[in-house]
Amino acid sequence: MRKRSIALVLVAFVSLLGVPATAAPLFFDDFSQEQKATNTQLDNWTIARGTVDVVGDPDFFAGLCTGGPSPSHCVDLDGSTSSAARIESTGIALGPGSYQFSFWLRGNARNSSTDTVRMIVETGVTPGESFVLGGNAPWTEYIRFFSLQAPQVVNLVFDHAGGDNIGILLDNVRLEQVPEPALLALLGFGLAGACARRRRS
Repeated sequence: MRKRSIALVLVAFVSLLGVPATAAPLFFDDFSQEQKATNTQLDNWTIARGTVDVVGDPDFFAGLCTGGPSPSHCVDLDGSTSSAARIESTGIALGPGSYQFSFWLRGNARNSSTDTVRMIVETGVTPGESFVLGGNAPWTEYIRFFSLQAPQVVNLVFDHAGGDNIGILLDNVRLEQVPEPALLALLGFGLAGACARRRRS
C-alpha cells in the first residue's frame, strides 16, 4: 500500500511538471466564427473606435493570415475606412491569482509602412505595452503575465494607431490562469516526504 501511495504521488507530480503551466483558457478567440468582411463587427469584442476587417485564406485577402496560427481567419486592426480600431473584449471575471495572456501579431503584409498597436489588460494596475511592427514583420506569438490580488472584471484591449486602411494583423487571443507555484511546491514536499518514509521503513 505504501509503495502504491508513493507511486501515485510521483505520477501526479511528474504529470504536472510535464504539462504546460496553464489550465483551460478563460478566454480564447481565433476569429474562426466570424464572417469575413470589411468594416465588420466581432462577436467577442466591442469596437470602441474605428473599423476592422476579418480576412483569411483562401477566399478573402488570401495570404494575409498565412503562416499564422489559424490561416482561415485573422483580423486587420485598421479597417477599410482609414480609421484605426480600438477593440475591447467582453468583461472577464477573474479571481486572485496569476494569469498568462497571449496573442499573435503580424505586420500589415501589404506595404512597408510601420504600424503600432497598444495592448492593454485593463486591470487598473497593469500598464499597457506598445508593439511597433514593420510591414514585413512575420507572425509572432507574444506572451505576457500579470497577477491579481482580488477578484476583478478585466477587459483585453488592442488599440491600433494609424488610419491608412492597412494595419497590424491579430489572431489567437488567449487568457489562461497559471497554477500557483505553491501547489507544485506542496506536491514536491509530499513526494519527498513519501520517499523519506519509504527509506525509513
